[in-house]
Amino acid sequence: MHRFTRSPVVRGVEEEVRAVVDKRGETFGCSVTPVYRTDDPTDVVPIGLTFEAPGDKGFSFTPHEGGSNTNIVTVPYVAKRV
Repeated sequence: MHRFTRSPVVRGVEEEVRAVVDKRGETFGCSVTPVYRTDDPTDVVPIGLTFEAPGDKGFSFTPHEGGSNTNIVTVPYVAKRV
């Protein structure tokens, strides 16, 4: 996986899920899927990650931009030059 996938935004999503586990004991079936610019197999640097985290006690992500709660959230990011 690309080294910049652990951005502060991604960390925030992970921390939101962890807080619910710690506070409510909720169990999750979590998947994380990289998002690529194209379907070309040589396109190996993801432009974001899609998290899907349905919980057994009704958890849903709270969008930062408003809108309704959801169990799927995509976090886009821009890789930094090293």
